[in-house]
Amino acid sequence: MDDEPAHRGLIGDILIPLGFNLVECADAESLLNLRTQLAPDIFLLDINLPGMQGWELVHHLRNYFPLAPLVILSANVHEEQGADLIHPLHNAYLLKPIKITHLLDVLQKNLAL
Repeated sequence: MDDEPAHRGLIGDILIPLGFNLVECADAESLLNLRTQLAPDIFLLDINLPGMQGWELVHHLRNYFPLAPLVILSANVHEEQGADLIHPLHNAYLLKPIKITHLLDVLQKNLAL
């Protein structure tokens, strides 16, 4: 999930040819509205979103999907300061621009590929 269509498209360009199915959302409200229709294996979330702070969304997603890995994507290293780093609710934090090898490593680790 990312509010920038170009960023969502880039992730799709990387993951779809590898066999991943993606559901794209531009904001937290759209994602939360779809939650009853989803059975996600993993979430890729931009932390800077319109309408709801990303860390608040992480809390919501943990309530609805307690076992699904949450990977935070951010252009700002300081945004991780909004997270509870002692008891993190997210599984990984990647900085933009995302290095494809790092993304694939995180996916492999969190999805046991």
